[in-house]
Amino acid sequence: MSDFPFAFRARFSADERSRFDEQVSRFLRSVRFVSDTGNVDAATELAIAALACRLTVNLPEEQYGRLELVNLAESLPDEDDGDLRLGFMTTGTVHTVAFTHEALADALREDDDGVNVVYHELAHVLDAADGVCDGIPRLIDPRELPTWRRVIGEALDRLRAARELRIPTAIDVYGAKKESDLFATATEAFFERPEKLRNAHPELYELLVSFYRQRP
Repeated sequence: MSDFPFAFRARFSADERSRFDEQVSRFLRSVRFVSDTGNVDAATELAIAALACRLTVNLPEEQYGRLELVNLAESLPDEDDGDLRLGFMTTGTVHTVAFTHEALADALREDDDGVNVVYHELAHVLDAADGVCDGIPRLIDPRELPTWRRVIGEALDRLRAARELRIPTAIDVYGAKKESDLFATATEAFFERPEKLRNAHPELYELLVSFYRQRP
């Protein structure tokens, strides 16, 4: 992947790069890409697959097995509460993720703003791998479940309080809606602004380190 578009691959170990390349190839083979503006070009498909597999490079098994379709759109229907929708995931026997072209363009910029809709929607897919999208992904060790519930709940309470007080946060305040969005927005922060997340939510950061098996 000499023309690979992201710097993070170079920071992987040799074993991680090998796994990552294999996962990207599998993602491209197994997921269908569609767009309301025509065909999705190969470079865009590769970039989306790379962002997806950055999350899963060290996970113990294929995590996107139920993801069937990636949909790019000029716009998406607003959410029920009137919030502008930049992406969404559908659940069921198979999953679909969708995001706007604008959200994708932002996700493709390597920055530290803590907002990456591609990471967000794919984190929902990982969250739903155990059959329920509840802010707790499929855990290797089920004994971790009480800790996850406590830490996610505490982080959600803190984020809601910060939203009410209009205090800047390491995690996007969209995550204050519910546990699943807390996990997804925390994933965005984990990969885009890990030091800020670690400083603000050390227990949550360590849970994500344990789950993703990475220290970005």
